[in-house]
Amino acid sequence: MRIVVHGQQAFGKAVLEALLKRGDNVIAVYVAPEKPGAKADPLKEAALAAGLPVHQPSSYKDPKVWEEFKAMKPDLQVMAFVTLFVPEDFLNIPKHGSIQYHPSLLPAYRGASAINWPIIKGEKETGLSIFWPDNGLDTGDVLIQKKTPISNTTPGTMQNYSSRYWTDAPMWSTVHDSSADPNACTTSGTTSPTKP
Repeated sequence: MRIVVHGQQAFGKAVLEALLKRGDNVIAVYVAPEKPGAKADPLKEAALAAGLPVHQPSSYKDPKVWEEFKAMKPDLQVMAFVTLFVPEDFLNIPKHGSIQYHPSLLPAYRGASAINWPIIKGEKETGLSIFWPDNGLDTGDVLIQKKTPISNTTPGTMQNYSSRYWTDAPMWSTVHDSSADPNACTTSGTTSPTKP
């Protein structure tokens, strides 16, 4: 399967490194452009170290960006911490569409600071969602979710949890095979094992 990883920062890097470790065929990486004078993004650095082409479009409205993406003939786009708006038609270019990671139990805590808010609001549990994104902000059918209790937790430890379990082997196998494994994880909300 020809996979494009799209994201940034530690989450994106964790996803890329796990896919490469598994031996998956990652063909390119998309990263948000850095601001002038900013340090290179960790995902970008990891991609370059692995010898992968890196693309950093400032907008996904540019027809040239679409043509470049189509020319790679991706089978799946895996998104982790994407902040630029990506139109749904672009998300559907890969053969199997695009899946996106989000560090909360959607539909709760969409948008930014999804790790922080459950802790701030005193929730008893939080977790991860992998979903089929659409034109909304962290909306779309949920493919799979994994829960974790919140206990003596800080946003930093939750970020480590999120990165680790996003690349958890049983969880990723569920996504990769598009077939639910009830023994591998806890699902909640709307689940859609295959792309709608």
